Amino acid sequence: MESPAQRRNGIDIRKDEMFRLAMDYAHWGLNGKVVRAFIDKSGDTVRWLEEKGVRFNSIPPFSCRQRHRVFHNPDGGGPEILQALLEECRVRGVRILCDAAVEQILLDESGRARGVALSMHGTRFEIGAASVIVATGGFAGNRELLRKYCDFYTDDFSLPGLPHMGDGLAMTTDVGAATEGLGRVQGSGPNFPGNISSLGVLAREPGPIWISQKGERFIDEATCFEDFECINAILRLPGKQCYVLLDQEMVSSIVEHGFVRVYQGSLRPSGASPVPSLPGDLELAAKGLMPVAQVKQDLCNGCGVCADSCPDTAIQLETSYAAGQGISPCSAACPAGVNVRAYVHLLRNGLLEEASALLRESLPLPAVTGRVCPHFCEAQCARKEVDQPVNINALERFVADSGRGWTATPAARKCETKIAVIGSGPAGLSCSYFLARLGYPVTVFEAEALPGGMLRMGIPEHRLPRDILDEQISYIRNMGVEFRLGKAVGRDVALDALEQEFGAIFFAGGAQSSKRIDIDGIELAGVHWGLDLLRSLNLGQRVEIGSKVVVIGGGNVAADVALVALRLGVEEVSMVCLESGPEVPALEEEIAQAVAEGVAIQEGWGPKRVLGDAGRVVGVELIRCASATDPEGCFNPSYDEASTMRLEADTVVFAIGQAVTPSLVPDPMMIGTDGTVTIDSGTLETRRKAVFAGGDATGGTASVVKAIADGRRAAQSIDRYLRGEDREHRASAPPEKMKNPPRERMTPMARIETPARPVTETIADFGEVKLGFDDVMAKMESERCMMCGSRPVVTMADCKYCRACEVNCPTQAVYGAPVRQGTPLVRVSESLEDIARWMGTDPQVLRATVQEYNAFCDDGHDPVFAKERIYLQALRTPPYYALRCNIVLLTTMGGVRINERMEVLGAQEIPIPGLYAAGNDTGGWECETYNVLLPGSTFGFAINSGRTAGESAARYAMEESGTPSERGSAPWT
Repeated sequence: MESPAQRRNGIDIRKDEMFRLAMDYAHWGLNGKVVRAFIDKSGDTVRWLEEKGVRFNSIPPFSCRQRHRVFHNPDGGGPEILQALLEECRVRGVRILCDAAVEQILLDESGRARGVALSMHGTRFEIGAASVIVATGGFAGNRELLRKYCDFYTDDFSLPGLPHMGDGLAMTTDVGAATEGLGRVQGSGPNFPGNISSLGVLAREPGPIWISQKGERFIDEATCFEDFECINAILRLPGKQCYVLLDQEMVSSIVEHGFVRVYQGSLRPSGASPVPSLPGDLELAAKGLMPVAQVKQDLCNGCGVCADSCPDTAIQLETSYAAGQGISPCSAACPAGVNVRAYVHLLRNGLLEEASALLRESLPLPAVTGRVCPHFCEAQCARKEVDQPVNINALERFVADSGRGWTATPAARKCETKIAVIGSGPAGLSCSYFLARLGYPVTVFEAEALPGGMLRMGIPEHRLPRDILDEQISYIRNMGVEFRLGKAVGRDVALDALEQEFGAIFFAGGAQSSKRIDIDGIELAGVHWGLDLLRSLNLGQRVEIGSKVVVIGGGNVAADVALVALRLGVEEVSMVCLESGPEVPALEEEIAQAVAEGVAIQEGWGPKRVLGDAGRVVGVELIRCASATDPEGCFNPSYDEASTMRLEADTVVFAIGQAVTPSLVPDPMMIGTDGTVTIDSGTLETRRKAVFAGGDATGGTASVVKAIADGRRAAQSIDRYLRGEDREHRASAPPEKMKNPPRERMTPMARIETPARPVTETIADFGEVKLGFDDVMAKMESERCMMCGSRPVVTMADCKYCRACEVNCPTQAVYGAPVRQGTPLVRVSESLEDIARWMGTDPQVLRATVQEYNAFCDDGHDPVFAKERIYLQALRTPPYYALRCNIVLLTTMGGVRINERMEVLGAQEIPIPGLYAAGNDTGGWECETYNVLLPGSTFGFAINSGRTAGESAARYAMEESGTPSERGSAPWT
């Protein structure tokens, strides 16, 4: 079935012809029926993918005997195909378990597949299924399999390839599957500039020719298997060598014009890559010196371009380097000092558990701050100089939520001195958390019946779901922290009594009262105070509220009150604030949400009086605010008395700030003239010995993350105090923010905003508004982080010195140095006879081969490799260069034997019921052999084999369950 891509390019080719082409380049032991099943679906697969938005182009003939433009290549590359498939999975409700390592395929007593056993975050469980499809990929990178099967293996092999969660080959053979033999092994040239690692690519390059150890050129693979010598055949036999031959004119041409650069997985030349130092590098290789990449740390700014450019895994960013180089701008802006760069780096590399553990080093309530933090870090993110700041808040929430459900183990008890914490808000919880980590027994006194302080009483559930808060507090409780609820210090227990029982006390009572204002009408029925209103609602108490509400205030509490009023069914909500534009103190996203949900915001107005009738509110009179601050920048509003405005209302809520409630402070002497608890700014100690304080109670209204930072500082001060260290100790100066963050050559990438429920849904209930990132969004956004201050680390054993890092480095910090010595891989000589003796071949045979090739160049036609005329260049100018190619890259190692229905075969070629395999698990399918010759490029076989396996498994499952099913191929929908 032809696809739109075939029709666009005027392609007309019979399936039998495509089948023959596929078999010409197929794995030499491949089941022909499998190939035919694959071919039968190819055009239909491309058609379906094009309907999903993936665009394909035909590519020109590449190998010998290709006569037609019949092959497709995805225009946007593999990610577009994967995105289309992933979206289809979402639409169809496919469940995807991440970080789930399958450990065993389960069979029932009759030998039928019945499911799999897997582990997830250390927990092992089983999933039952009528069919099991194994598709864990090829085995590049599996060193254990290499050691087992390859007698030519050494530990310095280059083994790129992604590790997969579970060994499909091992698990499938454990249940009786038969396997193919060793799959195709791809050769790689020596490590010198130009990254000559693809046999096919070099076959098209201007000049270089491939020579076998016999001194002859390889012949067409289509006519050879075991009895002939060809590119693939020789490499299937361990221990064989092959060589690339160049002369001085070719080397000079490469220096001036460069190789045709061909990226991995692509057959489309993308431009030249000059190599000016090629002669010197070849001389080094001739001496056995292997250049590898090095980094000048004083020039490097940690932009990561080198790591992104590396085709292997030889260069990786090391985030710990930055510790002595100044912290990243985001971390410097975070009151809690969160190592943003490091946990995002771990997230980017798929190490979610490690990222979550690192986050908890600084944040005791990461799932809370991931939702309600004002994210000061983003305002200082260096990425804003390139495009937009990284969505750090969403990444923090994603990492934190990945650790939800974890149960903390009791912290090791290192000290016997007990510590009391008064208040279970963010500061109190933070202090308790860090003291418990230090090994102290901690008891928290909370006046309310439930812990959480203002996190529970002052933040609406649509911003902070209660199950999230409860989980985070339970984690701290499980560390060994004791909570005494309904115990108000000063009311139920005296401060003096606490001093007798505990060695130190931390007061974190917060600022739980609304600031009052004295204007006419505040005594009317229908006047409420912001925090009091939120507190009552969060405690489930009934609050009388009318249909027209005016909220006085421009902060987050005011925005919360306005949004809560809408959820209570209020018809009209207005929010009045003194400030205007960017000066409005509420978070920009809070204001945007309020506007989206229908709140009318009156900027630049202040309350003059509340209007009433018969003792109830009927409206509010406003006065124009000329300025909210005085010339020194302090809050001191001035008004235009001549400009007033009236708003109708039956409820007025004042949310103009927070204040400490004096009656909740256990010792009146602790309160200063400004109404807050007086502390030593360095030690956080109050005027009362061994009593410390922090959070909102000590400095007016702050934020959750600032309160958490105070709790951590208090824990450190209490620890110093109890250990008898200098009580006058001052916190060390904060580390300097790194200078010169990376900006150069940063590819612009659109910021991924946090998804949210539609307004039509959010306004109707108290469900959480923000939905958070999924795995794909988190991965993509983490890639935007520039890892400011990190440095690349080069693994010498993996470096092929392709020079991609050096060429792309924007600060010229990466350079090459000959630091590794081994067997010379290059011979430079004036005579072909000397080259032949170095190769161990007959000089006459080598000379005859070169003469034959030169004749092809003179004729303008190469029948061996079907090179185009422009790529033919004779070898006649000494010195000659011979490059020995070692077998260093294993792309596919055998696999599971299957039939055309992708059923896994066991003894005597009998299928194992309910067990299927697809992709590179199945018998040595090699992505660069014939997948590129069929629709979908390197994804062709993976998609079509997965499709065939899925259809077969579905039919089997329906038959087993008694559900009617059609025979033959299921529709590709």
